[in-house]
Amino acid sequence: GFILDGYPRTKAQARSLRNLGVSIDATIVLDVPDNQLVERIVGRRLDPVTGKIYHLDYFPPPKEIVNRLEHRSDDRVENVAPRIRSYNSNVMTILREMQGTILRIDGTGDVAGVSAEVEKTLR
Repeated sequence: GFILDGYPRTKAQARSLRNLGVSIDATIVLDVPDNQLVERIVGRRLDPVTGKIYHLDYFPPPKEIVNRLEHRSDDRVENVAPRIRSYNSNVMTILREMQGTILRIDGTGDVAGVSAEVEKTLR
């Protein structure tokens, strides 16, 4: 098996998977309100030394490394909003292409809870 994270992003990409004969067993849709997506993305920080990703609220970094953390440009609020708008304008078309494989999961919980729900749903 394999996981496609963030792909397909367009109807053409979804169709190309089907045309290539790629068999999709499950399409997991994590339902999260846009404002919560923004909060989750904008709070992320990258440690350039270790490559580890932290979140200022949900997975805070150790105090001794805070000053070296980077806020990636694609995680800035001015870049997140257009990405979410693009997702919202394409998602229904893509999901129509994935019909019969869609599993919707409430993605508003914490990482452990959402992960457990994904695992339970896939069994």
